[in-house]
Amino acid sequence: MANTSVSGNKFKIKIEKEKSQTTIYLSQRDSIAKLNSKESLLWDSIRAAISKSKKISNDIFNLVDSLVHKNEYYSRDTIVIENHHELIEHINAVYHATEEQLENKNIIGDDGFSVGLDGTTVRLEISDKLNHRKIGVWSPRENTHPLIYNLISEILEYYRSLNPKILISKQDTSGY
Repeated sequence: MANTSVSGNKFKIKIEKEKSQTTIYLSQRDSIAKLNSKESLLWDSIRAAISKSKKISNDIFNLVDSLVHKNEYYSRDTIVIENHHELIEHINAVYHATEEQLENKNIIGDDGFSVGLDGTTVRLEISDKLNHRKIGVWSPRENTHPLIYNLISEILEYYRSLNPKILISKQDTSGY
C-alpha cells in the first residue's frame, strides 16, 4: 500500500503467488466516507491518546488504520502473469529480502534520527503459511529502497502497458 498525504492519493498492490501463476490485484482509492457519530467519538479519543503520548503504539496505529480502511472506497483491477514472467524476479527479491535490506536503515543519519516532512509512505506485508512481516518505508526511491521501488515501478509499468482501467498515470501513484 502507498499513501501520499499532500495529494491524498492512495493505491494498493496485492500479490498472490501460486504454483504456476501469480495474480496481482491493483486498487486505487476513489473516496472516503464521513465518520458516523460513534466513529467520530472513537477518533476524538484516539487523538487525545496520541497527544498525550510521545510514541504511537501499535494498537493505536492499527485502530486508526482499521477506522480509515473501513471508510475507504476503491476501484480495482487484476492482472495474472505466469511464474516465468520477468516481474517474478522483483517479487522474489522482495519476498526473500531481510527486513534490514528492505528498510535500508543506512539512509538514516549516524545519530539514528531521520525526519520526513512529507512524502509517500509505503507499507509492505509479506506473508506465507509460516511467517508474516510488516515493513514500513518512507518515499522509496531507487537509491534508498531499490527492491521496493523496483517492485512497485515495474508492476505499474507493466500494468500500464495493458490498457489499464485505474492507476493510469504516475500522478495517480505518487510518481511510480
